[in-house]
Amino acid sequence: GQTYSYNEDLFVILCMGIDTKDDMIRDGEAGNARQSDANFLVVLDGKKKEIKIVAIPRDTMTGIEIYDVRGEYVTTVEEHFALQFAYGDGGSRSCEMTERAASRLFYGIPVNGYVCFNLRAIEVLNGMMGGVPVEPEEDFEDLKAGETVTLNNEQAYRYVQSRDCDEAFSAEKRLGRQKQYLTSFLQKALACTKEDPFLPVRIYHSVSDHMSTDLSGIKLFSLIVTGLQCDFSEDGFYVVPGEQRAGQR
Repeated sequence: GQTYSYNEDLFVILCMGIDTKDDMIRDGEAGNARQSDANFLVVLDGKKKEIKIVAIPRDTMTGIEIYDVRGEYVTTVEEHFALQFAYGDGGSRSCEMTERAASRLFYGIPVNGYVCFNLRAIEVLNGMMGGVPVEPEEDFEDLKAGETVTLNNEQAYRYVQSRDCDEAFSAEKRLGRQKQYLTSFLQKALACTKEDPFLPVRIYHSVSDHMSTDLSGIKLFSLIVTGLQCDFSEDGFYVVPGEQRAGQR
């Protein structure tokens, strides 16, 4: 019942975490890719100096483009958002297809670029920060609820990647941990970069073998400069709302 005009000052980036340790720069055969288990829209507003993050739960039901083994379009069906990446080639085509799925989910808003990470990137990024502090909301492995701990690389990997696949809706709990970790990571990264302006450059080179993007190096650097001038807090982290229901197997 509301009419909105699009904010032209926004730059929207789709960040994807792919369930694989394989190299992210290859393009393979259609239908052989893994799933994008973590999906976040990072929204930069250079005019208001704000960063917002919108998490898209992996099981969000939305329009997914289906392709055959030759990579030719077949149809669009309602399916889990995470599956869109899998119908591509594991490289640029998978990323572009997921980018289009994100745009459709948000009523056609432009998504200006993508950054895609594999699982190996988690430990690299955590290590560049010297560990990231979190306070688990519930017991997780050897971490106690309510106790602040600075995660080492292995702990960070488990904290944001693992879930009990036998437990219904366990992806929601994992997304809660990812939200907590990413909020803390970003706050620490912004603070550290203000003291060391070359930190983003070192981070980029350290993680480049484990990521893929359609943004040029110059554009990424420009976005980093813009991001450093922006404010970010947990209040700026949103999750696409919805009701979880078990489907037919």
